Amino acid sequence: MRGARDHLGVFDLKGSMINRIVPGKSFKPTATLKDRNLLAMNKEKIWLRFKNKDRKFILNTMKKDVALLKTYNMMDYSLLLCIQENHIYKEKKAEILNQSRGMSVASSMSADTTQRKQIMDAVNKEFIGSRHLFMSSCGKYLYHIGIIDYLQDFNVDKKLENFLKYHIKQDGDGISAMPPPFYADRFLRFMRDHVIVDQKNSSK
Repeated sequence: MRGARDHLGVFDLKGSMINRIVPGKSFKPTATLKDRNLLAMNKEKIWLRFKNKDRKFILNTMKKDVALLKTYNMMDYSLLLCIQENHIYKEKKAEILNQSRGMSVASSMSADTTQRKQIMDAVNKEFIGSRHLFMSSCGKYLYHIGIIDYLQDFNVDKKLENFLKYHIKQDGDGISAMPPPFYADRFLRFMRDHVIVDQKNSSK
């Protein structure tokens, strides 16, 4: 990553809603935001443009990871998501558009589709992904993802927290302290429906 100036957002996501927001609207690039921040931003910004093949790979990998965590009675883990501008896309776009300067308006309009293909071909040629790094379908964004904080088991303290918040305060099933099977299902459902998505093509 090139630094904080390229960060569009950093999120710690659990799929729970209670106390899962950082108040305010203006945040530092390195501020770690939460679930409700992401949902609010999704209404204004189209950052999440995962390719279909990447979506399938990520969700299948998450499903396996979460199944293992559930086996060991783990919960309260998060998905760390960092959205970053793709500097390769910006550089290649500038190069290709610079080459087309001087064209007539008609020629320029007819060349738009060709230019977009040239830009994406150039970007794809230089992009090296990994299990934790993916590029958006439009080429403009990079996504750094990984499951973190996965060593918390559903121990006596967490059971008491669940009892207090769920049964006494009646905060509902949006709290973080939930039994591993419920936590796992909610986590995967949230990632599938709200995070690892293509906002341009999603009907949700």
